Amino acid sequence: MAYLGLERVARGCLPAVFAAAIMVPAMAAEQNAAAPAPAAAASEDPSKWIKTCNINPATKQQSCTTGQEVWLNQDGTARVSVAVQPKGDKKYGVGGFVPLGFVIPVGVVLTVDGDKKGLAQFMQCNPPVQDVPPGCFISAEVGDDFVAALRKGNKLGLVLTNGANQPIPIEISLAGFAKAYDGEGLDPVAARAQVVEKSKEFQEAAKAAAQRMIDKQRAETGNAPAN
Repeated sequence: MAYLGLERVARGCLPAVFAAAIMVPAMAAEQNAAAPAPAAAASEDPSKWIKTCNINPATKQQSCTTGQEVWLNQDGTARVSVAVQPKGDKKYGVGGFVPLGFVIPVGVVLTVDGDKKGLAQFMQCNPPVQDVPPGCFISAEVGDDFVAALRKGNKLGLVLTNGANQPIPIEISLAGFAKAYDGEGLDPVAARAQVVEKSKEFQEAAKAAAQRMIDKQRAETGNAPAN
């Protein structure tokens, strides 16, 4: 099975996140801090599910990954992603990226419309890299029943546990998953361009929101902007 280069993880590319989650060694460390609950992310935009395909240079076989990436807040400091990749013999790999601040040994429960369908393990946690917020890679192996549930379901849930032993659910819409999964898929270069474009749109919106907040604070305090 072919994997994309890890340097693309630093740029927020979903297939690379999946690849890193599968490839890196598991960590035995535990994060003890009780992280605040991230805002639930449940995008209804079907185009957010992206399928990418490339050719394994060794086997000459096509390898495809279907995933989605969303931001949990408006300032871009927390991001979550998930991707599904067939592995053969009716087995599938699920890889993802989640924020820091959760108990690692507990893992991440995978649910579809509230029903537990799998358990992903933490693989590696990273500090901020370039424009990518800090976070941890997760990985799981699932069967046909999981993918069948994704096809029919409405929400994919990633349930993390914070240091206070509280479950923190993050929801991702499954709208468009089946269509993307069954589609031909984009080549990695085209997928990268799409991710970059969506990232630019988000960054511009975040900057505009931040400027509106600054302008509001200045208006409330009577401070004029500096020349």
